[in-house]
Amino acid sequence: MDGRRLETARGFALLEVLITLVISLLALVALIRLQGDLLHGDAQARARTQAALLAEEQMEMLYGAIALDGPEAGSDGEDAWTIELDPADGDAITMYTRAWSIDDSGGSASINVSLQWNDRAGATRNIVLDTLVDPVTDSYGAAAWTDIDFIRLE
Repeated sequence: MDGRRLETARGFALLEVLITLVISLLALVALIRLQGDLLHGDAQARARTQAALLAEEQMEMLYGAIALDGPEAGSDGEDAWTIELDPADGDAITMYTRAWSIDDSGGSASINVSLQWNDRAGATRNIVLDTLVDPVTDSYGAAAWTDIDFIRLE
């Protein structure tokens, strides 16, 4: 040797590169899982919103019938709906069962509308709307109906 020292190598060692790669891959996996969870939450929100709309639709139809013709105008019932919430996702078809009942004892009418469906995990979900409809007399002396709403998610 001619008296010169070997210069230390500049750059990254293989171990440092591997550690950085592992940390980056772990972060990427976490982001992919987060994306999946967000999509699943979005599907649940759409299913719950659709259930609320179906329940509210039936509640309004029953309220309208009672407001026009009195509590005897409505009757108990049940129906089923199959709705495709996301056409791009093959398993996003949701089956809803909607049931309603009217109790017209005591001059007022109590309306109950419930919807039931299964989420993607197979768990049964429910939404229940209750309202109490009372006859009132408006300022002109005409008969009218007023309501008080209650909503429950189960």
